[in-house]
Amino acid sequence: MKRLVRAGLMLSSLSVPVPAAENGDDIFNRMDTNRDQQLTLDEVLTGDIPVRRGERDEFLLGPTGQREEAVPGDATEKHKRALFERLDADRNGAVSRREWMDSVSTGLVIFRY
Repeated sequence: MKRLVRAGLMLSSLSVPVPAAENGDDIFNRMDTNRDQQLTLDEVLTGDIPVRRGERDEFLLGPTGQREEAVPGDATEKHKRALFERLDADRNGAVSRREWMDSVSTGLVIFRY
């Protein structure tokens, strides 16, 4: 019994806490710095959410995997600009929460958290 307790303690000391997964609303709220329920290009560009292009032309938001190479800053800005253009469906210069959630449901945006 003591061996099992020791083994359990050793294994629990090796575990790493995993942050709670963020969803589309969480990411939107993080980027909407002025809380007006829409994202401007500036908010997308200055947001701390990494953006990359996927193999099927989708946008991957979130940290890269350990096996993936880091994306250079200029590429990230390029991807963020492209993301904004695709999200702003009505071309009014802002991404509404509706446009954001529509992009999630169609698979245009995939969260990697």
